[in-house]
Amino acid sequence: MDWPWETFFAATAQVSVTAFVVLVATLSISSSLISGDPRVRSPLKLAAAGTALLKLLVPFLAAMVALMPGHPWRVGYWVMGGAGVAGLILHAAVYERHTDDADRFDAQQFWLGSTVSLGVYVWILAATTADEAWSLTVVAALSVWLLFSGSVEAILLLVQGRKTISTALPRPARPLPPGPPA
Repeated sequence: MDWPWETFFAATAQVSVTAFVVLVATLSISSSLISGDPRVRSPLKLAAAGTALLKLLVPFLAAMVALMPGHPWRVGYWVMGGAGVAGLILHAAVYERHTDDADRFDAQQFWLGSTVSLGVYVWILAATTADEAWSLTVVAALSVWLLFSGSVEAILLLVQGRKTISTALPRPARPLPPGPPA
């Protein structure tokens, strides 16, 4: 691996870990996903958040392995591509178990998001297995896609959570205490 790839993987690691930390903090603090409003907190939303954050971890950890002496980028991407597939299998198990509770967002997130993600992870595994000149370019492009896709999915999840809270029925107002006798 020559100098431009080292620079690329260093930048990928920096961007992905920054995005991961920001999104974890944002999901934890500004939404009711982790704790709070039960209308938003659901196993399906937590699984969707997990797969979105996994999309940021895959390029980060794979890039960190690629920067090790000897540049074993194939090992990093093979392991993390497998982790991505495992995350999708877990999301599928959660979706199957809670299908009756799924809203339109959950269904779209699972069927569209998981299908595209599975294709990306399979391409990562195929490119790391192929001993071709284009392999490194393919996993680099897919890393950029995962960074973009994971960030967008997390933002959509936050928007969905805020929409659910804002459109839910308001709480009944507490009655005022009786006033002084007239």
